[in-house]
Amino acid sequence: MSIDTVKRTFSKLEKMGYLLVGNINKDLRDKTKWYTINDEKPEELYFEMRKKVKTRTRNS
Repeated sequence: MSIDTVKRTFSKLEKMGYLLVGNINKDLRDKTKWYTINDEKPEELYFEMRKKVKTRTRNS
């Protein structure tokens, strides 16, 4: 992957709420972004996908 692809991917995941971002540096000049996974979003996606699968199964 190119650096630009990685940047775009992180940006999209951040906008979708899958990544939480913060700047927890003591030095305000340090612009390093810190990331963590939002544990709730993958779980929401899982249940949403299960619901879609059940709906398709019933309609078949």
